[in-house]
Amino acid sequence: MKTKISIFFFLLSVLVLSSCSKDDDDSGVNPSQIIGTWELVNSAGWMIDEEEGDDKLKWNDNEEVNYLIFQENGKGVNYEENIIYSSIFSWELDGSKLIITEDGDSYEGQIKTLTSSKLVVFFKVKEEGYSSEWTETYKKIN
Repeated sequence: MKTKISIFFFLLSVLVLSSCSKDDDDSGVNPSQIIGTWELVNSAGWMIDEEEGDDKLKWNDNEEVNYLIFQENGKGVNYEENIIYSSIFSWELDGSKLIITEDGDSYEGQIKTLTSSKLVVFFKVKEEGYSSEWTETYKKIN
């Protein structure tokens, strides 16, 4: 179950495209700071999946070994060491929104912090039968 949740949360890591143009970016987010390899240091939030019951599943996990690699060409790799899972995605920044597209699906997260050493992204998903909110914190390792 944790493996499915991990994969699901990455895939939802970053939702639908925004209508703002890149010229409207007043977020203070410097796109060049996201280039590199980021290690997940904490993921905390909750989810409700009506197919599995109406109970709210909460987590605060700092044990999962997960890396995101953002390349200058707009491509990236998600690598999860404990389950030997990796995927290739494309990414873009639109203001403070981080948009990841993988296998034809786009996901969006709100960047709360982006510095040369720290990335914090907030996610909120509400779909039929499922809702979740969580924050992922990463540290830059190169």
